[in-house]
Amino acid sequence: MANEAFSDFTAASALAAGDLLAITDISDTTDSVNGTTKKATASLVDAYLSSYETLFIGAGAMIPRTTNGAATGTVELAIMLDVFDFDTATEEGIGFWAQFGPGWDAGTIKAKFYWTAASGSGTVKWDIGARSYADSDALDQAIGTEQGATDTLLTANDMHISPATSAITITGATVEEPIYFQVTRDVATDTLAVDARLIGVALQWKKSTHISSAW
Repeated sequence: MANEAFSDFTAASALAAGDLLAITDISDTTDSVNGTTKKATASLVDAYLSSYETLFIGAGAMIPRTTNGAATGTVELAIMLDVFDFDTATEEGIGFWAQFGPGWDAGTIKAKFYWTAASGSGTVKWDIGARSYADSDALDQAIGTEQGATDTLLTANDMHISPATSAITITGATVEEPIYFQVTRDVATDTLAVDARLIGVALQWKKSTHISSAW
């Protein structure tokens, strides 16, 4: 089959493996396909489909651990915030569930932490690890290896966005399974002498070209 052009996102005819996708500039009418043609090979399309997505989980969707759990709180500023207060004396933790859906490549992910503090100065180190659960998996299993990010308090009650963690390997990672994440504060290495308030966590994951089937 000959290479085909698209007009208003409608295919001139069915595409087959090895065909080229013609992308045109309709403001330029200097050639036979209503514009200057640029060709996108399958590798370029695959590169687009293999880009990254981000999922934000707010503190309101998280739960504290029963043992050494961070304190649940609500803060009223000009806006209302659900937060978790992590103290300076004990490594406290919270957990939450997420699922990336069929477009995830089941590879490593990264995280950023959104947080603040009411006062003080110094650094906060956040750690996160995760485990994926299949049907009939025992729930009482340890999470995977944690990765961390250290951030510095700039101004009290300002939004702080941490650097990204190193790549996080999710134990048992499988597409379309629920994933449990645990976040802790590493009080042994950070220096902020007051509670660190977690507002949320952003997770970055890589898409794949996998197409899921209907349920």
